[in-house]
Amino acid sequence: MSMEQKVELTKRIATFQVQLSGRDKPASIFSSIGTLDQREVDQNNDAEGWEKVVPGLLVFHEFFRGDHLHYGLPCGPFHSSHDWRSSELNIILLHQTADLKKTEDEDEKEDAEEILIAARKLLALLPKVFPLETSDEPERTGLYHHDLHLNKILVNDKGEISAVLDWESVSALPLWMLTQVPKFLDGPVREEEPQRDLYADETPEQAAAAAEKRNDPGYLDNEGKNELYLLHSQDGVRGDTVTEGLQG
Repeated sequence: MSMEQKVELTKRIATFQVQLSGRDKPASIFSSIGTLDQREVDQNNDAEGWEKVVPGLLVFHEFFRGDHLHYGLPCGPFHSSHDWRSSELNIILLHQTADLKKTEDEDEKEDAEEILIAARKLLALLPKVFPLETSDEPERTGLYHHDLHLNKILVNDKGEISAVLDWESVSALPLWMLTQVPKFLDGPVREEEPQRDLYADETPEQAAAAAEKRNDPGYLDNEGKNELYLLHSQDGVRGDTVTEGLQG
């Protein structure tokens, strides 16, 4: 892809992000924090009812890894950012306390103690960052793709987005989460577009290996140059295209 196509791709993703946030709509798409779930709703006492997509349990590994599910702490849907982060931090406290009790390794004990100190400090600061909600209305939320790498974005021959993949377990998260830079832009920053002619050509062996993978899903063309050119070209997606794309 050319640098111009990469800039346009970034702008398009930024547009998608705004649409998923619901900021361009008079009413929020979702309220409360959680992974999307279908619930049957009785509409006008209709016996058959209908299904409504709403935030449910938050399917994040922090809540379900190991014994975390048995801690008895809320797993969603959460009323506010404060409630969500408070539950996560309390899980960390319980997990590290358990590790501290059962481990005999001094390094592991030291790690657990340091994490406990940090978690307690964050829990004390939480009300200053996310004040406890006094309203009965849940916090406004939008859809958030938590793993938007380049291999999740399909484009056509013109470099236009044709599909975005991997929406299973998609969650409704606070709008401040939607302002984060997508994963495909979160990496090394390259201020200038890499100049193809300055890179070494790929070897015959590399060309043969690339030809075998050409039809594989997620294949990236290095344009006959060595791997360093491909890596630097991917960096070119980032850098100033972040600002240009999100402001466009």
